[in-house]
Amino acid sequence: MHFNHARLIAAWNAVGDTSDAAVARRLGIDPSTAWRLRKGRSLPNGQTLARIEAAYGLTAAELYGAAQVTPRESPEGAESATADAAQ
Repeated sequence: MHFNHARLIAAWNAVGDTSDAAVARRLGIDPSTAWRLRKGRSLPNGQTLARIEAAYGLTAAELYGAAQVTPRESPEGAESATADAAQ
């Protein structure tokens, strides 16, 4: 599974939490933990994931979910290969 750091940072920025100190205050975590999360050096534990959901509205599924590819973004021919495989 891939953790979507960019989505987390975008949620932080959307509410004006542009510093590690602001994120730490909102989540009740140490500023160094906020820094590690921002830099992708750490993944949130279960308690922090729950705090992220409460504070920013992002679920673990949204943060760890696979990237969704729309047909426009699909590599050329991938749609027909998928359709052929399903038959």
